[in-house]
Amino acid sequence: MSKMERPFDEELKALKQKLLEMAVSAEEQIARAARALKDREENLACQVLEREEAVNLLDVEIDEMCMRLLALRQPLATDLRFITSAMKISSDLERIADLAV
Repeated sequence: MSKMERPFDEELKALKQKLLEMAVSAEEQIARAARALKDREENLACQVLEREEAVNLLDVEIDEMCMRLLALRQPLATDLRFITSAMKISSDLERIADLAV
């Protein structure tokens, strides 16, 4: 018998996926910036600038997801820790992407 996922579980899974997407974007930004600096590639540096807004938008989206989960689902224990950590992590990832610029 398979366990049915609750809507809350699906929302947590979506939050994890969005956080992973943001982490990958921030990592790519750092790699692009380092390569642009090392190889003196102006086009690559411009890509870093152009893609910064996408990371900023992910930060806002993650924050909104977290606030909605906190307000509507009133999570306990592990779920609460994950949601609050996700907010901190997204803030740090946004800062990392800013530093790439």
